Formats: sequence, structure tokens, C-alpha cells
Amino acid sequence: MKRTLLATLGAALAVALTSTPAAAQLPGPNGPKVYVDQGTELVAPCLSGAPADGQWTAFHIAPWPGSTSFSPSGRYLAISGYNDKAGEKLFIVDVVDCHPPRPIGAPASSTSWSPDGKQLAVSRNGDVEIISPQTGALVRNVTNTPDAWDYSPSWNPRGGRIAFGSTDGVRTVAVTGGASTLLARNRSYPVYRPDGRRIAYGGGPRIETVDADTGRNREVMPLTASGGFTYSPDGKYLFLTSISTGECVVATTSGRITERLGTWSCSGTTWGRKP
Repeated sequence: MKRTLLATLGAALAVALTSTPAAAQLPGPNGPKVYVDQGTELVAPCLSGAPADGQWTAFHIAPWPGSTSFSPSGRYLAISGYNDKAGEKLFIVDVVDCHPPRPIGAPASSTSWSPDGKQLAVSRNGDVEIISPQTGALVRNVTNTPDAWDYSPSWNPRGGRIAFGSTDGVRTVAVTGGASTLLARNRSYPVYRPDGRRIAYGGGPRIETVDADTGRNREVMPLTASGGFTYSPDGKYLFLTSISTGECVVATTSGRITERLGTWSCSGTTWGRKP
């Protein structure tokens, strides 16, 4: 009886952690912005200083584009970085209750959550994997390309496919793995628009977008990003690093800058929905 009760409670806790509330549909209301200041210092909810209980202290992050990402509900933040207590790991942070960062395994150069919040796509050692955000256990390998370097996965909010950067450009692949499709040659850091209908990517004179299903209907934005970038949850803005000044800025998709964070050497931009 006791074991049955414990198993039931454990299952209920797992569902509470992973499930995306019915209200967490995309696009959604804009919430907190996260970025890396001066190369290593993470500016994020719950990580702006050591809490009084002393369970963890300074938190540093590797300055990789996409190395932080919010869950679709906006409650959880995946971070690859260094914690004084746990060392270099991939962490999950509850930005509502502000518990200490929870390590779930080896660091990843970039991360992206599944639409239901139950899985996490990560790039490690030049390939894309899907893991459990609860345990860090490997669910499956999505790419296995010894002759290419695959990075910066972005999970389509509608499900089904993952976009990623590779040695020859931007590609998409089914979440179950298999052959990938080249969408844009010699471009990088793809990210799905929050409605899942278009993919934006950088690595050129301007940010471009294409139809997420066909790779056609290319549109050019009057914006240039240094490295990766992210959409606001409502899809109306981009949060990026200015290639000319190295500062983080918020701009409309038409190119009008609406906010400057006033920090130099800024990277790793991430924007979550309001939990």
C-alpha cells in the first residue's frame, strides 16, 4: 500500500512538472528576458544573486547562443552553465518558486523545449538529442552526422519537426530522427516563430524568414544579429545582440528598436512567456 501511494504521488509530481497548462498556448503574453552580460554573467529570474539560505552561490553561463531557453509555460528555464556548488552542468530553474538550480546532466551548447514541456532538445558534441528535463536521461538521438556539426535546435511549437544549424546551413528534421532537409545554405541559428509557421535564421547580411513547412516564400528583415536571437512570445519582437555595438536590443520585426539594455558584450538572448 505504501509503495503504491508513493508511486502515485511520484507520478502526480512528474505530471505537475512537465505538463503545459491549457492556457499556455503560443503565441502568448511576454514575460521575462534573459541574457548573458559581459560574456559570463547571467541575468535571469531567480539568479540575480545568492539566496539567503546559501544553497548555491554565483552562477555563470557559457556564452553560447541558445544555451538558455524557457519552457512553453514560462515556468522553467533550461541553462547550461557553471554553478559553484554543482560544477558545469545543464540546469533546470523554476522561475516561479525560485528553488536552487537543479542539475540534470552534462552541459549542452543549446536547448529547446517540446511544445508540451515534457522533453528537451539539446545539442551536444555536434549532434542533436532529445532528453528528459526531469532526469536528463536520453530519449533519442535526432541527428548522428560524423561529417557535420549540428547545433542550435529549435522545436516547432506545432510539434513534429526540429530546425537546427549545421555545417552547410539551416536544416529541419522530424523529432523522431531520420533524413534532414536543407532549408537555407550557409545560414545559422534558426528559430521558429511562436506560431510555428515560419523559421527565422541569421548568419548573413540580414535576418531572413521562410515558410516552416516548405522553406519557400523567403522574406528579409531589416535586422542583423550577432549570433543567435529569439522571438518574443507574442511574435511581435526580436531580442538580439546588435552586430555593430555588441549590446542587447529589442526590435520590432520591421526593424524599429524599442529597447536597449545598455550592456556591452551581451549574448545568449532568451525571452519567455509570462508564467
